[in-house]
Amino acid sequence: MLIRPKDSKSRISKVAEASFFALSFILSFIFASCDDSSSASSATPENETPAVESSASASEANPDSVQTEPSEGLEDSTASAFNRDPALANLALTPDSNGFYDVSEIYNAVPSDCKIVFVLRHAERESGTAQETPLTENGVAQSQALGAKLASDESFHYASTDFVRTQSTAKNIAAGRGEAADIVTWDEIAGGYFLQIPQEEFDSLVSSRGGPMNPVAQWAYGIEFSNLYLRNNYSGILFYDLFERGDQFVNEVILENLPNWKRVNFLISHDLLTEPLAVYASNRNVDLKVYESYRWINYLAGIAVIVDSSGAVTLLPVRGLDLGWLNTKETYGNS
Repeated sequence: MLIRPKDSKSRISKVAEASFFALSFILSFIFASCDDSSSASSATPENETPAVESSASASEANPDSVQTEPSEGLEDSTASAFNRDPALANLALTPDSNGFYDVSEIYNAVPSDCKIVFVLRHAERESGTAQETPLTENGVAQSQALGAKLASDESFHYASTDFVRTQSTAKNIAAGRGEAADIVTWDEIAGGYFLQIPQEEFDSLVSSRGGPMNPVAQWAYGIEFSNLYLRNNYSGILFYDLFERGDQFVNEVILENLPNWKRVNFLISHDLLTEPLAVYASNRNVDLKVYESYRWINYLAGIAVIVDSSGAVTLLPVRGLDLGWLNTKETYGNS
């Protein structure tokens, strides 16, 4: 520590005093420069969003107030490096007007030295979402019709969740191909993959707030929840980042297991998984914005993961029916 000399009338003291002030000026300049550098490095990074604080007073006053116009989008990572353009993979494929590709057209267009994984929502189900809820007769017909379009001599790999409707969908796709396949039950493709909280907790949370469709779709498209209770209390903690978690799904669920599977593979899951996957695979270009257009992921829709002989990966949103989306107002009576 520098100590300033006492005042003195001597020439030596005056010289020392002048030297002290000069040295103090130099040191203060150095310290100021260091302080500027330190404060700059501790600032919030440009791509980080500060944690959202809960507003107890707003949620207690009116916990389920809904804005008709959601506010600006939430920041998250940009789309992953996986290819989304079939032309870059030398695939002669054309999307429909909403950006979905037909499952059977993909199967016929992809060369035999490439592998394909279809991750699809189950076919049409009866009313209810319990584990035992079966397919409708139409759902059975939908599954078999899709399988018939994929008829060939090669056998496929099939996996599903442990729900009656997903297992039945896989079995009937195989039956439509004339194939008696064993269906692997696999928890890795459960509906809650993108959730940061247990699915049972999420289901309970949204059951009295209009269900999961709006929150899932709003998060997937990067906008804040229109439900004020969810916005004030759960913003940023319900879901993972769409693109980071989507990349993780492709890398860890698909690519790590692909060497143990066949050339063509069907993973049958639920809309809570396939809705965000389709948005992710399309770079948010498909319209599944149920909160404004009533469009939600359709039965037998989801994504295709195509891996060529070099290991390059192409992701495409896909449909097994005529449309990749369904109108929830017409299908479920949602308004």
